[in-house]
Amino acid sequence: MISPNISPKDLTLYERLRRLDYHPKTKDDFKVRTAYGGATSVVALACMIFLFFTELKYSMEKEIVDHMYVNSSRDTRLLFNFNLTFPSVSCSLLSADALDPLGNKQEGVESHVFKTRLDSMGNPIAAKTWHKLGDTFTEEDLLLKHEEDSRAQLEEEEEQEEKLGEEGDGQQVGEDGKPRGRNLKRRKCGDCYGAGEPGQCCNTCAEVKQAYDSKGWAFIGLNVEQCKQENLQVSFGDGAEEGCNIHGSLLLTHDSGNVHFAPGEQLRQSGALNVADLVTFTFLQFNVSHEIHHLSLGEEFPGFRSPLSNQKRSVADGYGMYQYYLKVVPTIYKHLSQPPTVSNQYAVSEHIRHINPGSNRGLPGVWFFYDTSPVHVEFQERRKGLLPFLTSVCAIVGGVFSVFGVVDGVVHNLMKNGLPTGKMGGAPGS
Repeated sequence: MISPNISPKDLTLYERLRRLDYHPKTKDDFKVRTAYGGATSVVALACMIFLFFTELKYSMEKEIVDHMYVNSSRDTRLLFNFNLTFPSVSCSLLSADALDPLGNKQEGVESHVFKTRLDSMGNPIAAKTWHKLGDTFTEEDLLLKHEEDSRAQLEEEEEQEEKLGEEGDGQQVGEDGKPRGRNLKRRKCGDCYGAGEPGQCCNTCAEVKQAYDSKGWAFIGLNVEQCKQENLQVSFGDGAEEGCNIHGSLLLTHDSGNVHFAPGEQLRQSGALNVADLVTFTFLQFNVSHEIHHLSLGEEFPGFRSPLSNQKRSVADGYGMYQYYLKVVPTIYKHLSQPPTVSNQYAVSEHIRHINPGSNRGLPGVWFFYDTSPVHVEFQERRKGLLPFLTSVCAIVGGVFSVFGVVDGVVHNLMKNGLPTGKMGGAPGS
């Protein structure tokens, strides 16, 4: 024990440290240990251990912090991933294309698109084939103009062949009596299948159909050789038993525009149909009922959502333009131990536009209009860190120790002084 009369200058370093002790200890002879105090200590220790491991688990978990910012210098390239099934459209009729906001074809698009023929039950019946982007028809005027151009070109080729074939089977002979020019064979006379006049030749599918029309007969071109050679099955009902799956990815070159699926390939060889039949054929063959297996606008990241994936849309009559409007939000996801993922999220609204043949309001198809927002979203993975963890542990230990110290003191005083007792209806001390 240090004498109070000793000058501070005469104190040793050890004695000076003893004066700084703010946690004075009592001798063991004066300490009172109780059973309820031991039980309180056990409960306090259990609480400390539980809270410690809870805090450790929380500190090891990743938390995701997000914030938004405006970036006017946004990237114009957009990755468009899709997988769609058209259960009532044959693959030969289905095409895809990407247009800019002005309706012009997007140039420089990197495409990896494949089509698979399906039976009526949705099962593949052939291996997938690569599909070239483009060659879609979206308006009746464009379709009819192409049909007129194709017919004019066909007539021009026939006239040239007739002029070259006038010399018969022999070669052209010059004034000197020597043959010159190429050997031209007489054109083969195609069968009109009973509809032509005696000696009439039908060398194209269009000529066979014209002969049938002159007789007033219904024309079904399933077994017409000329139509088979032109890769067009003219029967309006043919192809309805087949469907088509089209899937792949497009690296678009504009931050706004559209990707659409519409009639294309087969109609480029439509010389067999007249103007009215061509439009009717398109509407009957292209049912816009479809199923979207997957649609995303970039790479997937934790928490990624695709609102249109696993969605199915059916149209009773099939006559319509199904339009989706996608509001694209560029997104960056920063991982803890990986390079950041640059992707996009989107919100969608949809609209069905009913159209009829001859209305000149467009042709059937499925459209995805997209527009990129200048607002960007950034997600960042974080962990709590070591220093906050140690701070929390100290708070846990100190808090539990203090709280249960108060509880132990209250219980000790109650047990020491005893609970107040008295008799009902009697005076004190009686």
